[in-house]
Amino acid sequence: MLGFIYFGFDAFNHLGKKKSDVFNTIQFRNKEHVVKKMFTGWSSIFYLTEDGSLIHFGLSSEKTDPVLCSLEHEVKNVVCQWKSTFLISVDGKLMCWDEDDFSSPPNVLNEPTESVFVTEVAIGDMHSLALTNDGTLFSICKNKIEKLPFNLVVNSVCCGKEHVLCLTVDGKIYSYGLGSRGQLGHGTTENEETPRVVEALEGIPIKMIATGGWHSVALSTIGDIYVWGWNESGQLGLPASISNKKLSEVVTFQAIPQLLDFPHDAIIKTVSCGSRHTAAISEDGQLWTWGWNGHNQLGLNKLTPVDYPNCVQIPPEYKVQNVICNYWNTIVVV
Repeated sequence: MLGFIYFGFDAFNHLGKKKSDVFNTIQFRNKEHVVKKMFTGWSSIFYLTEDGSLIHFGLSSEKTDPVLCSLEHEVKNVVCQWKSTFLISVDGKLMCWDEDDFSSPPNVLNEPTESVFVTEVAIGDMHSLALTNDGTLFSICKNKIEKLPFNLVVNSVCCGKEHVLCLTVDGKIYSYGLGSRGQLGHGTTENEETPRVVEALEGIPIKMIATGGWHSVALSTIGDIYVWGWNESGQLGLPASISNKKLSEVVTFQAIPQLLDFPHDAIIKTVSCGSRHTAAISEDGQLWTWGWNGHNQLGLNKLTPVDYPNCVQIPPEYKVQNVICNYWNTIVVV
């Protein structure tokens, strides 16, 4: 059975229970529910339980009472950002709630077929995107989706607050949107209206991408991490002004992807970004975190930011399987 560890912001009773090192059940309506998956946003956590129920804890319709979400389709993924909540059903339907009234069924935005269905949703402040299994990108606007006129076959997509990264089927990264902090990776702070290949990473096969608020991360097929964008809290893992360093050593932002030097030559297998922090799991099962830490989202039992990868102490009887960051929190799956 999967277990979960939660680090970070919990001002709206996200967890629905007292924090503990590892948990796999939640208390709801005087019953223990076994948790299958967790999905988190700024003020919400959704628990998908073993019996297929979706339970919301956190801020909803100006209340913090837990809610059993009304569903008409079996759900496999939830993406919640601020007041936008999107769901993907097991058969590829894209759904959303108009408001945060989870007691009403979400609206269905597409009609999937056996050959074409939604596989991913990526949400930022300026972009809301859906990706189908055939590699087509759609924008989500006013409860409908529209195909974007990009000649790309996309394998994965993610959104920062104001920028977008696309990973194509041939392992290349394209970016567009706001470039004010170097988050597009083109060596400038210029904006891009349409996807542009990140030339610095051409020839390096990439298997995974992640975006924070204004920073970006790429993971290569051999386990190397490349970072670029804003670094004011050390979220790139590069020297920041938060440390006692010479001004000449400080990296305010990095406009071209840079290889991140990991302690002990760790090989990374997965990575995730919060608003201003980053987390990764190495092949040997170690959890690494760095960046802003105002809510202890780094899991280091201190509230000071860190500008280099730190190994988080997880109870040795648990094997770290995955890590998911969002805004000011981190979920570790063990």
